[in-house]
Amino acid sequence: KLIKAGAPLSSPIAMCALPNGNMIVANGTAGGGGNKLVELTPSGQVLDTEVIDTGSVPAIFGLASSGSNDSDTVIYYTDTNDNSVHELEP
Repeated sequence: KLIKAGAPLSSPIAMCALPNGNMIVANGTAGGGGNKLVELTPSGQVLDTEVIDTGSVPAIFGLASSGSNDSDTVIYYTDTNDNSVHELEP
């Protein structure tokens, strides 16, 4: 079953599930669509987007989440532009 196709997704390369059932997807294209996270519901509704690296090349290749509910969920991502692992700030 297709969940979501088209904008704001742009060459999605990583995804993680959140405790509430939503998904965070990382775009992998360079330029305006790259290094952007997209939060989707299980039915494909876009809830939010956030650019997390302003570099000109795709850099976000790994995502993970931890927590048991919305108030304590933490999202982590890898960034190859600065060779690091980050915790997404709320």
